[in-house]
Amino acid sequence: MQVDFSLIQAQSKKLYDKIEEAYNDDGLGVMVVNNIPGFKERRERLLPMAQKMANLNDERKAAMEKAEWHYSVGWSYGKEKFQGVPDLLKGSFYANPIYDEY
Repeated sequence: MQVDFSLIQAQSKKLYDKIEEAYNDDGLGVMVVNNIPGFKERRERLLPMAQKMANLNDERKAAMEKAEWHYSVGWSYGKEKFQGVPDLLKGSFYANPIYDEY
C-alpha cells in the first residue's frame, strides 16, 4: 500500500482508509509513504554513517541501545530471534532520517 505524505499532513479521511486497507486482516501489513520532503537528502547523509557505526567498539554501540524502545530505535545486536535463537549474524541500527539526529 502506498500513501502520499500530503495525506498524512492533511490527516485526510483517505489516509485512515488506506491504513485500514493495509493493516486489516486481508491487508499485507505494509505501507510505503511517498514524497516525503527532504527524505532523500537526509537518507543520503545517514547511510554513509553505516561503515563508521560498524567500526565502533562494542561498548560504544551498546551505549546506543534503546531497551526501553524494545530495540526498535538505535543499535540492536542479538535481540532479534530466529526460531527462538538470538540472531548473531547481523547488527542493526534503526533510525528515521526525518526525525533522528546522529
